[in-house]
Amino acid sequence: MSSGLAKPGPAPPTRPVSFSPPDALLAIVTSPRETMRRILDHGDGGLWVFLGIGGIAYFALAVTQDLLREATEPSSWKVACVAGAATALAGALFLLGCFGVFARMFGGTGSLSSTAIALAWGAWPIVITLPVLVASPLIPAHSPWIGTLALLTGPVALCATLVYCGCTIAAAHRLPAVRAGAVTLVASLPGAFFLVLGYGLVDAWFQGRG
Repeated sequence: MSSGLAKPGPAPPTRPVSFSPPDALLAIVTSPRETMRRILDHGDGGLWVFLGIGGIAYFALAVTQDLLREATEPSSWKVACVAGAATALAGALFLLGCFGVFARMFGGTGSLSSTAIALAWGAWPIVITLPVLVASPLIPAHSPWIGTLALLTGPVALCATLVYCGCTIAAAHRLPAVRAGAVTLVASLPGAFFLVLGYGLVDAWFQGRG
């Protein structure tokens, strides 16, 4: 005989009482997909904007430092900063478009804004290595092992960023892990080509000024 009470189904995604931006920064490391889903459902207080700016600043600084290696004029740093920022910003917008288009092609359901939030949170590895990039020109020449460590942080952070972006894109577009990984790889290729091409053009123009 039925008691008249429906059997409870699975609970909808809810935010724990202690869930806040600091908690999300820790949880994204070990549970990126679940944390991303909670962020999209409940918000993060705008923290994704700062993470996105940090990711763009990383590439802008990398381009700027490379341009200044062969600079001869004292005022070159101003032009290099503008060129680096423009290259990084254009590359970020192009990459966002690539992820949005390819995620939809692979059956994703997320919006462009959720894609931007997912990419910003997925970029946390390069954001936390930004201080290393800032300090790299100041590393003394007599500490080669520190210089080697600083050089390794960039590639490792970039690889980690690709992995985490795959997880966050999977949550944003409700895709299986395999398809989200395919989206990340396919979208990253034209994005990387655009960044390299943009850097090459900017570098040629910058060197031509001298």
